Amino acid sequence: MRLDSFAALRLSFGAVILGALFGCGG
Repeated sequence: MRLDSFAALRLSFGAVILGALFGCGG
């Protein structure tokens, strides 16, 4: 099983989530 793509996708998604939270919630 290859988790490289999944890990990269999750990391990117996590970064977007954090960016949205910090951008909207201060």
